[in-house]
Amino acid sequence: MTSTRGTSGSSTVLLRSTDVFEPAFAAGHCYTADILSAPAEIEQLAELVRRLAPATECMGEPPFFLASLSADEWIPRVVVVRRGAIVAGVVYTKERRIGSFRTGIIYGDGRLGNLAVAEPAEREAVVTAAMTALVESRGTRAVRLAVPPGGVDAHAIAATPLARRFDRGYLAAPQFDLHARLMLAKDYQEFLRRLGPKTRHNFRYYRRKFDAAGHVYMHDLSVHDLQLAAIDLRAGSQIPIEHAAITRAVAVLAACDRPWASGLRHRDGRWLSVAGGWFSGGRAVLFMQVNCDRDHGPASLSVVHRAHLIETLIGRGTSELVFWSGVGSPLSRYALPMPTVIACLDRRTRGWRILRSVIGRLQRWMPKRIAADARWMAGLEPAPEPPGMVPHGVA
Repeated sequence: MTSTRGTSGSSTVLLRSTDVFEPAFAAGHCYTADILSAPAEIEQLAELVRRLAPATECMGEPPFFLASLSADEWIPRVVVVRRGAIVAGVVYTKERRIGSFRTGIIYGDGRLGNLAVAEPAEREAVVTAAMTALVESRGTRAVRLAVPPGGVDAHAIAATPLARRFDRGYLAAPQFDLHARLMLAKDYQEFLRRLGPKTRHNFRYYRRKFDAAGHVYMHDLSVHDLQLAAIDLRAGSQIPIEHAAITRAVAVLAACDRPWASGLRHRDGRWLSVAGGWFSGGRAVLFMQVNCDRDHGPASLSVVHRAHLIETLIGRGTSELVFWSGVGSPLSRYALPMPTVIACLDRRTRGWRILRSVIGRLQRWMPKRIAADARWMAGLEPAPEPPGMVPHGVA
C-alpha cells in the first residue's frame, strides 16, 4: 500500500513495509519520507542527525553535504525517513540541473558509506523507503546511486519496489571516480620499503633535493591560508581548476570537525603546493591538491608534498590515506581503488528512452570526461546485476 501527498518544499510517501519491502527491522512498521530541497530546512537537520548517530563523521552531516554542492549544477534532495513520529534516518541525494533546467536525474554518493545516516539495524529499511519516495516523486526521470557492491545500501536499492514504472540496472563506476586507499605503515622507512625501487628512489631523491634548496614543508596550515594559497597557485597548475571549485573545496573542509591542510613553500616565501582534507576515524582523506607544476615541473612537487605528508600522517598514527576520486602515478600502483557500482533506476517513458538513446549516439564525439558524465546521467547499457570488479594488481 502506497500513498503520496505533497507538502511545502517536500513530498511524502507513506509505505507499509510488509507490503512493499522486507528488511527484518521494517516488518510491521509504517514509514513516511519527506524530500527536502531548501538549504535552511536541511541545515536544521544537523542536531537531529547527531542525536540519531552520535558517532557520525562529518560526511554524514548536513553542513558537509550542502558545502559539497555546486549551486549551478545541483539541487538538494535530502530524504528524511520517519517510523511513525520518530525520525529513523536521513538519506542524502541531489538533482542534476543544467542552467535553470531541472533534469529529473537524482544522484546519491555513497562511495564512503555516506549515503545515509541511520541506526545500523534500520539502515536498509531507511534507504529503501527513501528510494521509493524518490521514484514516486513527480518529476523524477532517473536515480543514480554510487555505492559499494554487496553492502547494506546496495541491498536496499535492490529491494526498492519499482512496479512497472522503472527499470533497474547497474554500471561499473568510471576508474577516475573511484576513491583509492593507501595503507600506511607504523614507520615512514617501513612505508618506503613497501614501494618499488624506482618510486622509493624518487620519494627520497626529490624530497632531499627540495629540502637542500632551502624550501619548506608546512603541515599545519589553516583552512583560510589553504584557500589563499590555492588561489595563488591556480594559474601555475597544469591541471585546470576553477576559482569556484577551490571555494567549494574549502567550504567542504570548513564543514569538517577535523580538517587538515599542508603546503610546500619556496625559500623566498612563494607557495609551491598546497593540499587539504580531513580526518575520519583512523584515516585521512586527501580532498584537494594544487601544485605550481607549470614553472617547477622537474621538481616533482606532488611527489615531494606527498612524501612529507605521508611521514606526517604516520607520525600521527594514521593508518590509511584515502585519495578522493583516485590518485595518479606513482602512488596509483600502491593505492587500491575502492569498489563502487552505480545503480540505475530509470522511468519507463518514451521521451526519456529517446533522450538516453540520443546521448548514447552522441557520446562518441564528446571529450572523455564529458562522455563519462553523459554516460552515467543517461545510464547507458546497464547490466541487470552489479558488474564484477576487476582485481587491482600492484605493479
